[in-house]
Amino acid sequence: MRLAPSAAFHPIGYPLLLRALWPFHSVELIAGVQHAMGLAVGVMIYAVLRRRGLPGWGAALATVPPLSDASFLRLEHAVLSDTLFIFLVVAGLAVLMWSPRLSLRAATGAGLLFAPAALTRTIALPLFLGYGDGPARRPGRRPGLRSSLCAARDPGRLPGRSPHLHPSSQMWDKLPNVRHAEEMDVRLAERLAELRVERGWSLDELARRAAISRSTLSRLERGEISPTAALLNKLCVVYERTMSRLLAEVESEPPRLVRAEAQTVWRDEESGFVRRSVSPPHAGLRGEIVEATLRPGADISYDAPPVPGIEQHIWVLEGAVEITANGRVHTVEARGCLRFRLWGASRFRCPGPDPVRYALLIVLP
Repeated sequence: MRLAPSAAFHPIGYPLLLRALWPFHSVELIAGVQHAMGLAVGVMIYAVLRRRGLPGWGAALATVPPLSDASFLRLEHAVLSDTLFIFLVVAGLAVLMWSPRLSLRAATGAGLLFAPAALTRTIALPLFLGYGDGPARRPGRRPGLRSSLCAARDPGRLPGRSPHLHPSSQMWDKLPNVRHAEEMDVRLAERLAELRVERGWSLDELARRAAISRSTLSRLERGEISPTAALLNKLCVVYERTMSRLLAEVESEPPRLVRAEAQTVWRDEESGFVRRSVSPPHAGLRGEIVEATLRPGADISYDAPPVPGIEQHIWVLEGAVEITANGRVHTVEARGCLRFRLWGASRFRCPGPDPVRYALLIVLP
């Protein structure tokens, strides 16, 4: 009988690995290399989950299947391509997920790992990874500062709103907004780092003062995540700044006339809070005006004012809101106004059934 080559496609990824190990003439070496790949899979899973904020026990639990499942161990002992394929795919995913923001370097590195995976098992050929236009657009995650600022510059592009421009025109018009939001995101991260360094604090010291984990602060200062309203308020308390003043410090010098399209909007989808800076802080001025909206059921608490004794005037425009200030609870309905100087904790709750929209006048002491 004479063997003839088949015309079918044969993946060459695993044969290349065997070819590299051929001079050693050792099946045990092949099993050892595959065992190392299996261990590397567990390490990569643990490292990525820890970097993305999962506690140690949760990340360790996720490594149990690849590290201890009997089927995985059998595959590592066999001269089969499965272990190499799993290693390459997990490595590519780890590169993509290492940072919340997809960079050209990460995409290139993942492609260089997925390509040999496709050459190892044909099942990888139809592998498509859609990463969207950034982490803030993934389903289930609240938009960060970047998408919030883009929405502020163009309300017609908010989720659920129909665009009124031709798609191609909308795409080109959106580019300056995206670029501005990216610059704003970077400047905010840099400013937060500067404020900490100016005070001579380490990340551990700031974490203790603000009651925020060190890893979250580190990722925040590197620009890997966008802070929620509650998180940013804790930092404002520590740095003795109002939220609007902190955001104004990373914006360009604001004009005397603040047009609607230039008013910065902060959105915290998780807590149902939208904050528009109608009249942002300005050099020489002690007051600012904020328009806020809370969805029904939204409940936001602040441990302390950013500046003790700060003066607040809250004028309800639509709906009703329950406000707790200095230990007293007030229910303010449409057209009503609540005035006080804040020394302690505060709480804003929308009892529903409709959203509440109110104007907040803030005056520094």
